[in-house]
Amino acid sequence: MTCNTYVSDITMAAFLKKKVIEPLLVKIKVGIEEVLESYNDKERHHMLSAITKSGVPPEEIALNLGVSLPTVQLILKAESFRRSLENAFDVVSKEIIHKLLEIIKEIQSIKKENLTEKDSKAKATGISEQHLRRECDLDQRDIICQLGLPVADLAQLLDLTEADVAALISADNLSDEIPDRYVESTEFTEAQTKEPREPQELAIVASVLPWNQQMEEDRFSESGSDSTELCEAFSKLRHSLNSGREKITILDRNDIFNEVMELYDKHPFIGVHDLRVKFEGEEGWDYGGLTKDMLASFWTAASGQYFHGEDVLVPHVNLDQIRKGETDLKIIGRILSHTVALTGTLPFNISAVCLISAFHDGNSWMSEMDFLLEEYLMFVNSEERLLMEKAQAKFASLTEDEKGSLLRIFDTHGHTCLPTQANIKEKLVDIAVKVLIHEPARHLQQIKEGMPAIHVEVFWSRLSKTAIRKLTEKLRPTPEKAANSLVPTRQLSDKECEVYSYLIQFVESLNKTSLRTFLQFVTGYTRLPEDGIKINFNHDLKDFSRRPIAHTCSNQLDLPIEYMHYEDFESEMTSILDNPLAMHMNME
Repeated sequence: MTCNTYVSDITMAAFLKKKVIEPLLVKIKVGIEEVLESYNDKERHHMLSAITKSGVPPEEIALNLGVSLPTVQLILKAESFRRSLENAFDVVSKEIIHKLLEIIKEIQSIKKENLTEKDSKAKATGISEQHLRRECDLDQRDIICQLGLPVADLAQLLDLTEADVAALISADNLSDEIPDRYVESTEFTEAQTKEPREPQELAIVASVLPWNQQMEEDRFSESGSDSTELCEAFSKLRHSLNSGREKITILDRNDIFNEVMELYDKHPFIGVHDLRVKFEGEEGWDYGGLTKDMLASFWTAASGQYFHGEDVLVPHVNLDQIRKGETDLKIIGRILSHTVALTGTLPFNISAVCLISAFHDGNSWMSEMDFLLEEYLMFVNSEERLLMEKAQAKFASLTEDEKGSLLRIFDTHGHTCLPTQANIKEKLVDIAVKVLIHEPARHLQQIKEGMPAIHVEVFWSRLSKTAIRKLTEKLRPTPEKAANSLVPTRQLSDKECEVYSYLIQFVESLNKTSLRTFLQFVTGYTRLPEDGIKINFNHDLKDFSRRPIAHTCSNQLDLPIEYMHYEDFESEMTSILDNPLAMHMNME
């Protein structure tokens, strides 16, 4: 039995809560404030408090406050419903969504009545009845767009006909008054019409997952201009994506690299769209988890084939693949930029020096010798790193064998003389410039040429050197960072605390390769999620059904509690991570 469960009732509830319920509650709050717009902030606060906390009949409240009865009833209904949802998001249903929609429509109705009573104000602001109807349509369209489900599923969820759903998400029904995030870029729309479409392979699904600005603020929460720069750049990159989601099917999970390369080669404009991924023979809806899973699997293969290095990677093409590699690297660049746009992260530990040299002047590195050397020491293997660090610190203590090994390294890079204590740092920096900047320069140019022009314009070319360094450093996982990202979903019992401590101990013991496998199992990706990994305990997982279950769409790991000791837990976790079937999709 496979161990990855991408969607569960809890996962769906959490998704609906974050993407639908919370935005609608905000819309209701704003709508009520707009209904009471004739009052100042202090009066509005007093009025809302009086309505929601007085406990007297609505008719009496309306009479005492001079507010219409429908307005009082609306506010009471909204407040009561909000409170009921605060601690019960795990029972999200379409009935709840409908109730929220009803409240929003009541708000629109009251606003419409207010405008009718104040016709002159309506004319002055240019708000018409037709505009109000569009606003009501847009509320339902918000839900449809944010759910990102097929038309048939949306129709069933919202009790609408498929024709109604299609009409709501049709761009033809939207006017210029609709926010820009729903309007497709003319440049990309024209590009699409020039590219032959294969409906069975690529079908545009008219939906969009709006970019979460708060997520970016949380990701780079430290103060400073570089954090702000990264946040703004990611927001612009995400907004550069078209609202149509390309539906793609991966026929063979074991051949993801070739399938994805062929996909981006045949359809170069797919890089400016959101994706909806389906694995042939596997069940499940893609709320982002399957997209991450596909990209993570692709980059696991691609990083080994077109990059080399230890803890940081540099573009590299073997001599026997040099002609094919030039074309492939442009496709790699397209996928790399699209991956960053879709996931908000770099897909692997690419060297910050490489990224900086691709988008900035590479002749000014001599002022940053320490940074260059740091990156180069992460590029070489651990044995070479220890040798170079020892040579810098205590050159005189090197043995003859160590001096011979050091000379062979230097000879490989054109230095035929053994360095000295006085010049070894300078010589190592020379090698770093050669390995990280000069040798991959052509490959980096090809990768850059493959990136969508809009991505380069709004994101890559706007990042400063410091911002790129911050980006790469922030997203490099370590066992300690991974352990600190494990967050229980609730207060734990004594037994749950014990198993939780097993998990912390296990994660902290992982090597680099095992950590990547663990992260892909739990999150569908080899990067730490910006909001951490949620840890839940399922007491029903026992006996033969005992095993951890990962929910990659919500970055949640469900753990059993029936472990006798740490070794028991470690053995089971290790066997799961060593089993390739654990990465397969399974709906339970």
